[in-house]
Amino acid sequence: MSGYFRTKSIDELLAASEAHGKRLERTMGPWTLTALGIGARL
Repeated sequence: MSGYFRTKSIDELLAASEAHGKRLERTMGPWTLTALGIGARL
C-alpha cells in the first residue's frame, strides 16, 4: 500500500532524467500540436 504514495526528491528526479538513454524524443512538430489543440477544442 505504501508504494502508491512513494515520492522522490527533486535531486533524484533530476539525476534520473539525465541518465543516458532516458530522454524523450520530440516527435510532434508545430503542425501536429496545432491540429491536436484544434481537435481538443471541438
